Amino acid sequence: MNQMRKHFNGTPLVSLILAICLMTGSFTTPAMAHNVDQRMAWMFFDQATIDLIKANVDAGKAPVNQNDELGIIIKNLPMPSGATTGVGGYIDFYIPVGTQITDVGY
Repeated sequence: MNQMRKHFNGTPLVSLILAICLMTGSFTTPAMAHNVDQRMAWMFFDQATIDLIKANVDAGKAPVNQNDELGIIIKNLPMPSGATTGVGGYIDFYIPVGTQITDVGY
């Protein structure tokens, strides 16, 4: 009898946990999620940077020198996935080591 009790001790708990898992699984619906992935469409220097580069070259210097401030404009577009809403879109843009970001706008 003692051995039988040990055998049946865990069975009701296991059965209860299994029943709860099966019941909750059958009454829920799967959640759907997506995001609008981004791609970089184009990137260019702003007009002040173009003027700076031209002035550097006209002065016989390298186009870009230490302590020059450069302005870059980046255009992102959604990936053609059909999604029209969703968060999480981003673009990786790597800058050279030693470069300092002084301002960012959106």
